[in-house]
Amino acid sequence: MSDQEKKCEERIDEELTGRVKELKRILKMKDEERASQEIENISLSFGEDPLYRAMKWELSYGGPADGFMFFENGTIQYYYQDWFDGAVRDLTSQDYKVLREIWYRFFDGMLEETEKYEF
Repeated sequence: MSDQEKKCEERIDEELTGRVKELKRILKMKDEERASQEIENISLSFGEDPLYRAMKWELSYGGPADGFMFFENGTIQYYYQDWFDGAVRDLTSQDYKVLREIWYRFFDGMLEETEKYEF
């Protein structure tokens, strides 16, 4: 079965692993300006998602679409969606730590003081 025939639930873990690996590489960069540029290069958008009451970091859209959701209660989710199908993972352990560091290093300063999230 090709990847395109698989359901999102069958594909999400591999996709998440790839994204986290990419983000770890960026976090290891010594040059902060270059790291910020890398984050900008992989980002489609970052902003509030009023439906989910979270901050949404969109990395791709269409088919497939993926990204991360940062919730006020500290939960971080990865979503993976393809036409009429989708899957979500709550991040835990090392994946959570990587995304929390991404949040504080690259996105937290973009928010107004009243919007600050605590992890």
